[in-house]
Amino acid sequence: MIDPAMSPKRLAQLLMDVSRYTLDQRERRRGSADPLSVEQVRAMQRHFSPELLAAVGVKRLINERLETPRFNLMGLEHMSQTAFTLMAAITFLDVIVADAVLTDDILFHELVHCEQYRQLGVRGFAEAYVKGAVGHGSYHGILLEEQAYMLGGRFASNPNEPFSVGAEVASWISECSF
Repeated sequence: MIDPAMSPKRLAQLLMDVSRYTLDQRERRRGSADPLSVEQVRAMQRHFSPELLAAVGVKRLINERLETPRFNLMGLEHMSQTAFTLMAAITFLDVIVADAVLTDDILFHELVHCEQYRQLGVRGFAEAYVKGAVGHGSYHGILLEEQAYMLGGRFASNPNEPFSVGAEVASWISECSF
């Protein structure tokens, strides 16, 4: 449920701001991102398409921190200004920016977001994320995150059990209304 006090014009501007931030961050990081390692691909290939795994880049931050967006300027005043400094990684379309070593569990979670971006596009992802954050007032109400954590739990319980994240995301999108 979106905040009823937010006008459609303000929501449209917010979605544009979040989409622009995402694309700007992707462009800043893409050129210096590394492809997934052979070991990472091997660990994830039972769950993600070869095309997605080949397209993803990882930028490990050394001596820098993730840049926190100016949420208050975007209309997300309730989002913590320190939220990004506490994250191990964040995904911008097909670029994972990591503040920590990417364990298989963290990588899996971020790859779920890559698949969500692939299927929803930047604007659709931004819309689902913003509506979840604004409508529920927190990170924990964001359906995209709930799905990533749910699939991540399934992966963590048995990494060798194959399942298609692409199919899971597609099914979930067809059932959800943002």
